[in-house]
Amino acid sequence: MSETTTNKQTDATLGEPTQAAGAADNITTRLRPIFTEEGLARIQGSRVLVIGLGGVGSSCVEALARACVGELSNFLLGATFAFIAGIVYKKHKNRSGALWGSVAGAAAMALISLPLNYFIVYPAYVVLYGLPLEAIVGMYQEILGTVAQIPTGNALFNCLLVFNVPFTLCKGLLDVALCFLIYKPLSPLLHK
Repeated sequence: MSETTTNKQTDATLGEPTQAAGAADNITTRLRPIFTEEGLARIQGSRVLVIGLGGVGSSCVEALARACVGELSNFLLGATFAFIAGIVYKKHKNRSGALWGSVAGAAAMALISLPLNYFIVYPAYVVLYGLPLEAIVGMYQEILGTVAQIPTGNALFNCLLVFNVPFTLCKGLLDVALCFLIYKPLSPLLHK
């Protein structure tokens, strides 16, 4: 066997690397700039077997495999939106109260996303995935260019402020639009 294929699985008939081995090498090559060598070795050495969990169980296992970082963030942001919108709507049970409550919830969600991502989510990515903070900032800089450096001297804070906060606000305003699409049909149930 040639030296180039000694570390790869080979097709017995052709002596060429199999498609699976080539795909694994391609993924490894693409992940190398993002993960440290230690983090990449941990991923490569991991094996998981999941049998017979069904629809709900498989979703739970998938979330656990991803360390629930994104799910936790999404839950906390959604809870912020619902809490603020609910407080306003409880005091003003009409269409205007629903609108202003939802808009206030979207704004609160966007504001909470900054400290939540800065102090909890991104540190969790660094610790749980071995993903260097520089790589995370580098991904933002690929999207934003030099805009990521403008507001403050802290690169991660800049990226969150320039990208995540507006994105979360847009996501919240989309929730507001959806709220108004379903408000009228649900209104009789809400006023009981």
